[in-house]
Amino acid sequence: MRKALPLLILALTGCASVRDMDRGLLSQFTMTGPGQWEMTANAAGRGAQTDEGEATRLGWIRDYTQANGCNAYEITERRLTKAPPQRSMLGIKTDGDTIRYSGTCR
Repeated sequence: MRKALPLLILALTGCASVRDMDRGLLSQFTMTGPGQWEMTANAAGRGAQTDEGEATRLGWIRDYTQANGCNAYEITERRLTKAPPQRSMLGIKTDGDTIRYSGTCR
């Protein structure tokens, strides 16, 4: 058990780091006014209309809003912009769709 606990902690830390890295690479967050914000995210690898992709992006919004002093928020608009699939520098086909969320702090 003593050996398993450090491995579990390391694995969980690694997952959080990957999520943070993806957030920084695939999204942009801006406070647009007092208590108002906007996040734009590329749907690459997560699918614009998948439950898993949406859950990930909502987690990013939660992280961003908390880091900017919002204890609670409301999404007022979600706009999907469709784009043709692209290939990354590594040749991997990605979803070129962009999703823009707008919201307010409560």
